[in-house]
Amino acid sequence: MRYILFSLQILFAASSVNAEAIQLGVLDESHIDGFDSHNQYVIPLFEYENGIWQKYSGKFFEHEDRWKVVFDGRDVGTIKLKDISSCIHKKTVRNCDFEHRYELVGSESTFKKKNIGNAFGWGSLYRPLVVGTNISHKDRLQWKPYIPASKEFLLAFDALKKSIPLTHQFICTDNELGTATEWKPEYFEAKKSYSSIKEHKLVQIGFKYEYYQCDGPPDEGYLSTWYYFLDAENFLLLERDMSLVEAADFDSDGSVDLLFKTYGYFSYGYVLFYDNLSKSSHRVWSTGG
Repeated sequence: MRYILFSLQILFAASSVNAEAIQLGVLDESHIDGFDSHNQYVIPLFEYENGIWQKYSGKFFEHEDRWKVVFDGRDVGTIKLKDISSCIHKKTVRNCDFEHRYELVGSESTFKKKNIGNAFGWGSLYRPLVVGTNISHKDRLQWKPYIPASKEFLLAFDALKKSIPLTHQFICTDNELGTATEWKPEYFEAKKSYSSIKEHKLVQIGFKYEYYQCDGPPDEGYLSTWYYFLDAENFLLLERDMSLVEAADFDSDGSVDLLFKTYGYFSYGYVLFYDNLSKSSHRVWSTGG
């Protein structure tokens, strides 16, 4: 009898973990289907356990499940998913980049937000939407787009310039290698940036188009760079070449987390900043080339 009770306790504990599992993913276009495809899939990214966001393992996944859809700090509905793990349903090795990829079931596959200005990848029609199980959608800092002040822009530019050796600073106005020259603020501009109600800032700066038209993979200094400002004097470098997807306290720990889509040379992925942006988790896939 004691053994039976102990077994039931284990089963109850396991079911409780499953019921409370926090999983985070995106509803996004599939790049491995080709840039002309625009098919939308749910791609699980991370799971939260013991205070850490780690790579999604699939261990909590049921064959069909409902995940909450989040957009701009709002719960906008749920979607029903069906496992179509790409290595089973696709013929080529390249299409096994995703360990898990889920198809939307029924008429609930209508969550589409226009990708204004192709901010989320060349050729994309729709922006990614956050999906998840047991995630919070609250953005307590209410991050909104804003235009950085001159002082913030110059602080970010100065930090970027100091991080790149002078011998690596050059501009190019055509497809040639370019001309070595010390960078000046007028070569750069503020890209899409964000401000919170606590006046924290996410400032993104990058080259103006006319000053960087080099042919070939860019050095890191030529990618759009993100800085996080706590105030006018205290800021830190986040990462380069990415677009903000969603800001929310996904794990309900009291601090707002930031999910970005990232881009590389023949690669793309996602990075989640959490724990007051002091920690990050990454998922990256190759697109070939």
